[in-house]
Amino acid sequence: GIGSDMAKTTSTTKAKTKTIKAAKASKKTTASKITVPAVSYNANSRLNLRNLNLLSAATFIILALVAVLLMNHNTYELTINYLTIDKLASGAIVPAYRHFMDLQLRFVVSGLLLLSAVGPVLHATRMKQTYLNAVKSKVMPWRWVEQGVLQAIMLTVVALLYGYQDVTTLKLFALLAVVINLLGWYVEKEFLQNKLAAMRSFAFSVVAVALAVLFIALSGAATYGYGQIRASWFVYAVFATLITAFGLNLATQFKYLKQFKDGKVYELVESKYLTIGLLSKLAFAVILIVGLSK
Repeated sequence: GIGSDMAKTTSTTKAKTKTIKAAKASKKTTASKITVPAVSYNANSRLNLRNLNLLSAATFIILALVAVLLMNHNTYELTINYLTIDKLASGAIVPAYRHFMDLQLRFVVSGLLLLSAVGPVLHATRMKQTYLNAVKSKVMPWRWVEQGVLQAIMLTVVALLYGYQDVTTLKLFALLAVVINLLGWYVEKEFLQNKLAAMRSFAFSVVAVALAVLFIALSGAATYGYGQIRASWFVYAVFATLITAFGLNLATQFKYLKQFKDGKVYELVESKYLTIGLLSKLAFAVILIVGLSK
């Protein structure tokens, strides 16, 4: 009786040991299956970023050539505003302006597009590893610097079309666009360290965008109210395109701040920024090429 009981106990213990080992093996197999999709997703995301950069570069270069060939040679006057004494009005101080230069928008648009192609080409080729390291660190300073310069040119063009001709005023518009994007970079940087400070900086970005839109809208309202004329359709269209680009960038960053609290899936966020940049510049260029065609 005792021997048989010991044999039963031994066999039961061996069976339990085999069951535990089988369970452990099953867990290991399950863990390895979960890990594989994460690696493939990451690789696919980075390939997607490279393809988006190459597509953007090719699109911008082609559009730059089209802009030079199809846009008219119309010029826009740039001036320098100042105060002077009106000798015909008893020495009263009055505003005046002096011609600074004439600007052909076809060269501005083509230059903007060629400049837009530089970053994507470098990110997909020579600076590929630097770019991927920045994506991995979840902070993209060069994207914000590049975007700040390009949106400064775009905002300046819109302001010029809306009647702002003074060089100093146009520079202020350009500076405002740069500030908007520097705030975007600061938000991204602070988000990984101080989320409250990041949200405050994001609020300043929204205010800066609202100011840019307000100043241009006031000029458009004054043109219609006092001048009794409306601008051409393409002027309103490029303004709407720029507002949409600013709005989508803000919405993307806000969604990142609220939903991706630990900084995950940053590759997806970067692909959204690239897509917004591609489509907004494409629309901006096409509208001006059609509106100012020969």
